[in-house]
Parts: sequence; structure tokens; C-alpha cells
Amino acid sequence: MTSKTSIAFLIASCGIAAGASAQIAFTAGGTLPANLRPSGVAIADFTGDGRNDVAVTVDNPDRLLVYPGNGDGTFGAALSRQLPSGSGAGDIAAADFDGDGDVDVAVAYQNLAQVQILVNGGAGTFTLGATAAVGANPRGTQAVNIDGDADMDIAVANRDGNTVSVITNTGGGLAVATQPAGVEPRQPAFGDRDGDGDMDMAVSSHDDRTVRLFNNTGGVFTPAGTLNVPPSTRPEGLAFANISGSPLPELVVATSDDNLGFVTVYPNNGGTFGAFQNYNTIGFEPGPLVVADLDLDGDTDVIAANEDTNNIAVFTNNGGSLGTPALLATGTNPTSIAVGRLNAGQLPDIAVANRDSNNVSLFMNTGTEPTPGCDSIDFNGDGLFPDNNDLRDFLAVFAGGACPTGTCGDIDFNNDGLFPDNEDIFAFFRVFGGGACQ
Repeated sequence: MTSKTSIAFLIASCGIAAGASAQIAFTAGGTLPANLRPSGVAIADFTGDGRNDVAVTVDNPDRLLVYPGNGDGTFGAALSRQLPSGSGAGDIAAADFDGDGDVDVAVAYQNLAQVQILVNGGAGTFTLGATAAVGANPRGTQAVNIDGDADMDIAVANRDGNTVSVITNTGGGLAVATQPAGVEPRQPAFGDRDGDGDMDMAVSSHDDRTVRLFNNTGGVFTPAGTLNVPPSTRPEGLAFANISGSPLPELVVATSDDNLGFVTVYPNNGGTFGAFQNYNTIGFEPGPLVVADLDLDGDTDVIAANEDTNNIAVFTNNGGSLGTPALLATGTNPTSIAVGRLNAGQLPDIAVANRDSNNVSLFMNTGTEPTPGCDSIDFNGDGLFPDNNDLRDFLAVFAGGACPTGTCGDIDFNNDGLFPDNEDIFAFFRVFGGGACQ
């Protein structure tokens, strides 16, 4: 992991003053129909045309709907992939699971205790791929490189099985390791908590009112203690993120219960977590939580969905702490959030699946874009930079392939409007090596 000093240098070298805070603003971008009961949502280029699309799982019948993006915030008619009847298609994760350069989908079947890979056959069409048996009622599907090899792995929290399943992609199949994770676990999250170069795990144990921590040793996870959440609350969505600019990622958790709602941040003190700080979501029952650099100022902002007040709380990172959130009205019972570019701007937009109003809310980012300069050196958005995966993924996308993680940055790295061109490569290598963007 890079030090705090080098993180500040990288931000400054990309044309943005370290510690500066750009303006975050969103406008409603309409809705996409998603009958019935949308559960999971993802943003990625599923059709391979260079423009991001929106994918969502729906019920009765179980399907994956892919809305092809036009690159201007509008979308074509949905492409539909039938899923097993009665499977309870839920949370999804988008990534290149088979290594062929396009973006696949992993979907959790809540009624079957399974996770299945949907293999992208091109132009947004999918075939049913390998399945993995997990625990009862899997939730919180995550794509992550667990073992440091060339392919993406998966994890789910099994809400009714009181377990977490880590699904290792072996290249020729899926290997599952399932272990206890408290009572009613809701979400796994991954980050290099201890700075040893691999991805450790945290799981929100809802009915235990704790967050379970696990160490990663060569792709094998072992228990490493628990964190208590604020009194009278329960944890739901969570993520590792660098909020304060410290060398190691903090743990960010949506905590709620009985008309309470917080984003709770645990500072990372060299691999162990200190006393939490609460940020009020100004709404009730925040569940889904996503972290992203919404204003491209080099630090991490936070989005939490208030399920009982039908809005999302968007927190701007003000140089190390979260400000008062802006509230954006969604449909009824927002259950999943995705972040990615949906129009011609550089800033990331938001899609929210609203389970009880049968639609997906879109929000277009109209904030002030940063001064043109190089993009973040964390090209694949995994929170580890500079690392070899950023270099590998940049070259893969530059060569015309899909982003291996499904969340890569813009290939016009130096933002000169010319891409792909050799200057993007030269600038990327300069910044990757610690130099300035030119």
C-alpha cells in the first residue's frame, strides 16, 4: 500500500490539489421499468460498444434485464435473460469471470442457495454458466480477487444460513468455502485491512449487532475478531474505503434500527479499528451502501440508501470527514445501488433498484468536474494503488478489451480528448512511477 504522503502526491500529480473538495450535485435522470421486484443492479459495458449499460434482476418470472446505454443518459429497450424459475434472483456483481475480455454477471439465487455465473456471449446476451452451492438465502454478492491470481472471485453472505461463502474461481470451475458469520449476515466486504497486500474480509452480522473480521492467508479466511456497532443499531451494507487519507482503509458501515440511520466509520489504526464515528443519514433504515469518488477529487465519498424513507443519502468527503448528506428521492424501498458513468461526462452517475415500485431510479452527476489532468492511478477502482493490477487492467482496456473488474476508469487517462493514443500510455506510466501528469 502507498503511504499517506504518496497518496497526496498522486492526487496532486493528477491535476487536482490534494485535499481539495469539488462540488457534488445530481439531477434526477428518470427511471427504468423493472417488473417485478428488482433486487440487484449493476453498471458496466455489457454490450461491448464502449458505453455503459444498466443490468437489473427482477422476479416473476426471474430474469436479468440489460438496458443498453446510448452514452447520453438514455437507454434502449431491455434485453432479457430468463433465469431458473422460482430462483429468487437477487444481488448481482459484474466482472470478467471467464477471462475473455467482456463483462459477465454473478447472481445470487435466494431461494436455491446458489450463485451462478451468467456468461456474456457478446452484445449483452448471456448464457447460464457454472453454479456454486452456498448457504441459505445468499445476499450481498461481491466480485473480488481473493487469491491474487488473474481471475475474479465471488463472495456472498447467507442470511438464513448464518454463514459467509467465499467462491474461488479456479479457471476451470468454482470452489466454495463456507463458514459461520454470526446471525443473519447481510453483506461481505473486502479490503487490505492490515497492509499485507491481500484482501481481508468483513461481514455485517445483522442480528448480532456486530461486524465480523476475517484475515486472508493465501485465499483462506480465518476469524480475526468482531466490532460492535453503535447502540440500538444493526449493521447492513458495508465497505472498506479510505475516508481520512490514512495509509490503510477504514471500515464504513450502514447502521440502523428503530428510526435510526447512520453511516458509521471505524478508523484503521495499523490493522485494528478504533472508536467509530457516526454520520446521520437523515433517514430511516439505511441498508445498501456504496463508496466511490463522486467528484473525482481523489478521496472517497459515500452513498447509503434509506430504505424506509425512500431516498439515498449522498455524503461528500470534505478532506477526511463526511459532510451533511444530500438526499435524493428514489422509488419505494431502494434495495441496491450501482455507480458508473451513464452519460458523456467524466463524473460517475448513480442507479438505484427500487424493489416495491418496480423500477430503477437514475441520477446524473452534474457536479463541477475537476481541472483536466490525469485520471486516478487506481484505474480499476480496487483501492490498491499503484499496483500491478492497475497496470494490467489499463493495458487490457487500452487494447480494446473489457474492464476485468467492471469498474475501470476512463481510457483517456490524460483527458486530452484523444483516445486511445500513445500519450495516454506515456502519462499512465509516468504517474504510475511517481511522476507528474504532463
